[in-house]
Amino acid sequence: TYSLGEIGQGNPDAIAGLLEIIRTTEDEDTRRLAAWSVGKILTTPEEYAGVVSALKDCLSDEVYENNFDLFKASYKLICNCAENLPYPEFYQPWHNLPTTPHP
Repeated sequence: TYSLGEIGQGNPDAIAGLLEIIRTTEDEDTRRLAAWSVGKILTTPEEYAGVVSALKDCLSDEVYENNFDLFKASYKLICNCAENLPYPEFYQPWHNLPTTPHP
């Protein structure tokens, strides 16, 4: 995952692969490294919004109780996205609303 983080900036396939690792791995260290890598390679509002959309379901009570490591990694990444997006651009993927294209 470190290599993906190094070469993946702006690469939607690398971001998608890392998000899949975050959601599916059972290894806490692998998840943490994948989350760190995602945080380093996001560059556009669309990428930040995509992470919100991909990980928001990982913030459920069920995930909190059964897989706290996944909850924690998702929470940290979504907070990073919230810090880097204007509120309307965060609100749209959080509530499954269609996105407005950027001019």
